[in-house]
Amino acid sequence: MLHIFAAILIPCAVAQETPARSECSAANFASPNYPDEAIRVRIQGVVTAFVLIGRDGKPEKAEYTGHSILTPGAKASTDATRLAQTCAGTTLKVIYRFVMEPIYLPDSGRRCPPVPPVRSVDFKEPNEFVVKYSYEPVDCNLN
Repeated sequence: MLHIFAAILIPCAVAQETPARSECSAANFASPNYPDEAIRVRIQGVVTAFVLIGRDGKPEKAEYTGHSILTPGAKASTDATRLAQTCAGTTLKVIYRFVMEPIYLPDSGRRCPPVPPVRSVDFKEPNEFVVKYSYEPVDCNLN
């Protein structure tokens, strides 16, 4: 008795891989810096960016609203960003909040030069960078 077994191949539907939410989020943008000019003139505020991601994962187009002296900090972050190519066609809203924060040290007296300033960046889900410039407000030009 001869048995013949036939293999039946059923084509499997291959799901197109979709990017994970985290791949295409503002959390993956390059860390912004507080613009030097904004520090010099003591400007703080918010810049909002609407960024279209291109086929290569790089920002293809971006529009900014906010103070023109703060915008270069947001633009540099956007320009340096590289996301997954699967994010192509996604438009992201990214908020850059620039905050100047004086450091008051207890019993600091008047030190010249003052404590060196500190620049820091925190990310708040889902799409906000808080860019801080912390400094000791000491006027070394006083007698």
